[in-house]
Amino acid sequence: TQIDRFVRSALALVLSALQQGDRPGLVTFGATLRSFLRAAGGRPQYNACRDALFDLQAVPHPPDFADVFAELRNRVRSRALLIFLTDLDDPVLASQFVEEVSPLARQHVVLVGQLQAPAVAPVFSRRDEPKNDDDVYRHLAGQMLWDGARQTKARLRARGVHCVSARSEGLVGEMVSAYLDIKRRQLL
Repeated sequence: TQIDRFVRSALALVLSALQQGDRPGLVTFGATLRSFLRAAGGRPQYNACRDALFDLQAVPHPPDFADVFAELRNRVRSRALLIFLTDLDDPVLASQFVEEVSPLARQHVVLVGQLQAPAVAPVFSRRDEPKNDDDVYRHLAGQMLWDGARQTKARLRARGVHCVSARSEGLVGEMVSAYLDIKRRQLL
């Protein structure tokens, strides 16, 4: 599931950060803030992050980005790399995220990771020909979602936010690569 991919990516990022000598923290949220682990190093931090992610469940309510980001602004004072693994397919939710992340992106380095659904693609990049009306509408819906994701990514990048969008099997590797690239470029 999507949440499983995000959990795997988060744990891989925590492990990578620890191997790089960084001090990762973890925030989980849904409609409200669920857990907040301050940045720390060592094996106990990995275990604490793993335990916080172990029972994480998807909720049917949209996240309250304003509340979560306000909490981050209050608790994370020094410049940090903030990584968000979230779904921004909903245009209203994406707009809220873009607006709310802007103040954070002025103080911190922000990286957003999203899963790209297989059906989300430009109409003319598909190899499968539509066989009936349902296929045509499915392809058009994929085009609309792809275009919306592209616009959201452009709006985030205009605000200085780094973005990763990957198919489910590639999310872990893409996120770790993006983290290492940010470190290599000394953006923090």
